[in-house]
Amino acid sequence: MLEATRETLATIDALGPRSLLVERLVMPETFDPADCLATTGKAADCAVPVPTDVAPSDGYYLTAAAESPRVFTANLNPAFCPGAPVCSPVVDGEVVWRDDHHVTARYATERRDEVWRLIKQSGVLATAS
Repeated sequence: MLEATRETLATIDALGPRSLLVERLVMPETFDPADCLATTGKAADCAVPVPTDVAPSDGYYLTAAAESPRVFTANLNPAFCPGAPVCSPVVDGEVVWRDDHHVTARYATERRDEVWRLIKQSGVLATAS
């Protein structure tokens, strides 16, 4: 997987000066959040804990970023999971997950300023010196 990541980045490098790899987002993965919310009396029953281990793909991304000054990573979980270490299925009245692997478009739109802040924080948009 690390070699595949490196090969993909080599292809992408030809298209622009920098690459941004987005680390894995916390998702329910083991249940459908809409079904959970529809069948429980408390939204907290559908919350998802933030994993304490690093996802393998994140390890590959972090390695690639350490190997190249043209590769950056961004962890967007603070934007989508502001209540960490537990991610709520509803934040500020907005349903977070559309299904077990996607946030809702409305929630993503609501979080756009925080996502943009995290992207800028990654350094990928900094001017070259």
